[in-house]
Parts: sequence; C-alpha cells; structure tokens
Amino acid sequence: MHPQVSFRGSSTVDSVFYDIGVELTMFFDSDKIVLSEVYEVDIDEMMENYNTRSYDVRASIKKQLKIN
Repeated sequence: MHPQVSFRGSSTVDSVFYDIGVELTMFFDSDKIVLSEVYEVDIDEMMENYNTRSYDVRASIKKQLKIN
C-alpha cells in the first residue's frame, strides 16, 4: 500500500467538487474481493447540502442497484 495525493476539480472554475483527495493503492487477489453493493445517488442533493454539517450523505441514496 502507498498513499497518493490526487487533485480533484478545475483550477480555473469554482466548484463544490474542488478538493484534494488521498488515494490508497492496494494490491489484492481478485478471487478474494467481491463488489457487494451499488447505489444510485442524487448528486444535485449532495451539492445543495455541501455546506450543511448536519447533512448525512446517505440521504442522497435513491436506490440500490442490482449487481449483474
């Protein structure tokens, strides 16, 4: 494992998605890792509540999708 700093967003346009994230690369055996759940989320709702500290981002989940 090793940390990576990655820049998110545009440097010329103000955006609520302008942020710096930290990524972690993990090497794994693909036979031992399984995608368990996938959700559809409302990005507009997340943006509207970006500065609301009490907002629970799980409220933006609209539905759970089936995994094929």
